[in-house]
Amino acid sequence: MILGRMLTVGAPPYTNAAGDFDGSSDYLSRGASLTGVVDGPVFTVSAWVYYSGTLGNVLLASNATSGAGVSVYFASDGKVRVQAGGTSGVQIQIRSVSTLTASQWNHISCCVDSRDSTKALMRINGTLDSPTLSQYDEGSSIDFTTGAFNLSATSTGGTKFAGRIADVWWAPIYADLSVNAVAEKFRTSGGDPADLGPYGTTPGLGRPPFYVRDYGDMILGRNRGTGGPMVVNGTIGSVSGPW
Repeated sequence: MILGRMLTVGAPPYTNAAGDFDGSSDYLSRGASLTGVVDGPVFTVSAWVYYSGTLGNVLLASNATSGAGVSVYFASDGKVRVQAGGTSGVQIQIRSVSTLTASQWNHISCCVDSRDSTKALMRINGTLDSPTLSQYDEGSSIDFTTGAFNLSATSTGGTKFAGRIADVWWAPIYADLSVNAVAEKFRTSGGDPADLGPYGTTPGLGRPPFYVRDYGDMILGRNRGTGGPMVVNGTIGSVSGPW
């Protein structure tokens, strides 16, 4: 038993600490796309973030300069932006109506099916959002194999997020967040982080290519998913997490 949770024998241990990113040098990177991932029309992402002051910059990015891949950004007004595209460039851009709240942990989740704009869904702190679709080219395939895959920075590492990050889960799978029972696989009805399991398989969607849970993962560049390890850039700090 570690910190109140039973772990699979041989699995990486949990900590209750999150990563604290300075916005200037701290981020996790891969020099290539996630191992085993192929292009496709769907994906789901879930993460916990905490910021103070002005919100801005990127949480997760796999996009090249052409706009291909997937990126999760934060706007200065506290709204969440998700962008995705194929080799021809940006094809999907959605933006939350709800805003994140400073100086507290916020949970964000998003699911996208590029074949159907009605399936572009977000939840902000458990509430189903009605995101604005500024661009949505239905039928397009998303290029998941382009460029680097980074946490807390753009794919080039040029722009970074300042704040706390925990429990980041991404997979090229569609988890229908309009269904409460599905959404609660990532955030409980009581507002706490759901236990995703030592390898991110507890939601019942298979082992994701990317799952970085806590400070222990971040300082080691440990990806609990199948997509391969990350490179640690900067000196990531340790702070209390949302658990």
